[in-house]
Amino acid sequence: MTNKAISPEDILSDNESFVQYEGGTIRKGSFAAIIANADILDSSNATPAEKAAALDMIRSLLPAIMLSGAAKHLIWKNPQIQQSMDELAHHQK
Repeated sequence: MTNKAISPEDILSDNESFVQYEGGTIRKGSFAAIIANADILDSSNATPAEKAAALDMIRSLLPAIMLSGAAKHLIWKNPQIQQSMDELAHHQK
């Protein structure tokens, strides 16, 4: 393991759409999609159906995000997202 700072290009070059990491696939844009869906969950303008769809999408993306070590470093302000991440981390042990 290196102590050198890591740039986005060190992880995924501009011409790649996904990276194989820790035995799984992480797609480019997965983190951004979770953040965008977290914004929907927190939006007072989103309908219950839109919020449910956003949470479902987050839950579908979390396994790939967990491969990156996110559970060791991130705490979500949204309790639904945090609970989903905690449950997934617990099941992966």
